This record gives sequence, structure tokens and C-alpha cells, in this order.
Amino acid sequence: MIPVPLSEKKRLLRGYNQSEHLAIGLGRVLNLRVDTTSLIRSRDTETQTRKTKEQRLDNVADAFQCNPSALYSGIHIGLVDDVFTTEPLEACALAFKSIHAQISILTLAYAIES
Repeated sequence: MIPVPLSEKKRLLRGYNQSEHLAIGLGRVLNLRVDTTSLIRSRDTETQTRKTKEQRLDNVADAFQCNPSALYSGIHIGLVDDVFTTEPLEACALAFKSIHAQISILTLAYAIES
């Protein structure tokens, strides 16, 4: 399982990555390995709050990269995030496109747009 990485700024502000803690808990229960090195946040992004769908897509475009030396082609990845929002998870999944990974999404909550 691979948690969605926070920006370094947000991680330092919070002191932890909530998605990583969620992945660790799920990993213990499901007896699965947690990998924090295969998905890299390549740049900081602005908060997604109060952005339109198009703005959110632009905000996270190319914000994540796959560390190809850490994974092998065709792997099945459990991508873990605290809240399901399409744009960041889609950007993360696209980062793994080059290795033809199968992606499953595991989240704690779902954000409903008003």
C-alpha cells in the first residue's frame, strides 16, 4: 500500500502524514506492506478548498511522480488517502501509468460537492 504524500510544508506543519498513518493501520490489519518511497510529491500545491474542478485538476497536474526503481511493472497498488477527492488520486494514479500498475483506492471518507 502506498499513502498519498503530503507536501513537505504541510507535513512539517501537521507533524505527520494522516494518509501514511491510515496506511500503516490498514497494513497491520490486512497484513500488507506499506511503501512510502514509491510515490513522490514533486512540487507543493495550493489547498484544493474552494477551487472548481478544473482548478483542482490544474493544481495537482504533475504534482506526483513514481519512483521507478522502487516498483516493478504490472504491480497492484493500494493507493491510500484520508479523503476521496478525484483530482489528487487521479494525479497519483497517472504517476504510475508508465509501469502499467493496477490501482485500488482506499480512503476513510468521501468529499461531497455542494
